[in-house]
Amino acid sequence: MDRAVASGWSRDRVVVMDADQGQSGQSRVTRWGLQRVLAEVSLDHVGLLLGLEMSRLARSNTDWPQLLALCAICRTVLADADGL
Repeated sequence: MDRAVASGWSRDRVVVMDADQGQSGQSRVTRWGLQRVLAEVSLDHVGLLLGLEMSRLARSNTDWPQLLALCAICRTVLADADGL
């Protein structure tokens, strides 16, 4: 939250998604955080996904390319400590 605010985003526009911490990456079904991210991106509600080790957000080789493609279609920027 603090990093996004420091980058110019207003605090009321930043949503922290940490519901999937400690969840197995074997199934998308029980990972409500990823489901919400995918829904919000597809509804064009997200301008920037900011995180640590972004490839771990999807946690599987099939989820990551789908998330990247969806972000490209919906013009959502992905960013982490390594870059945009």
